[in-house]
Amino acid sequence: MRRTIRGALFGVIAGLIALQAAGQVVQTSSGSVEFLGLEKWTPAEIEKRLGYTSPDKLHYCAADLKRLGFPEVSVIGYSDRGRRNTIVTVVEPEHTSEVVYKPLPSAHITLPSDWDGMTKIAGEQGFLEGGILDYGRGLPGALAERPWL
Repeated sequence: MRRTIRGALFGVIAGLIALQAAGQVVQTSSGSVEFLGLEKWTPAEIEKRLGYTSPDKLHYCAADLKRLGFPEVSVIGYSDRGRRNTIVTVVEPEHTSEVVYKPLPSAHITLPSDWDGMTKIAGEQGFLEGGILDYGRGLPGALAERPWL
């Protein structure tokens, strides 16, 4: 009997922990936005505080979320069968003291010679244009009807 009660109690606690850790997904007309790390905040509260009237008008940007007090934010977007999906990972404001950055390196690090080909490609003009253009397609006035790069 005690084993059954302990097992049931463990299952309830594990379920609550999993529910707390689960992402919150917002569906928009162009895709989905999944928030990871939200505990007290909700996507609707974020939209309201940023002054957006609907999820379709919201432009998910790390800088915007940092203005709201989130000490660390990562926004990653990807395309899946013509739909734009975004994953927003946050550290909530009450956990600011837990975010600790490593100091900047004090000396230049020499890259391995095997990386010469990669450094030449990365140095070419236009190397980042695709990512920047895709990022900008969610901004007002962007040519969103064009295919993803």
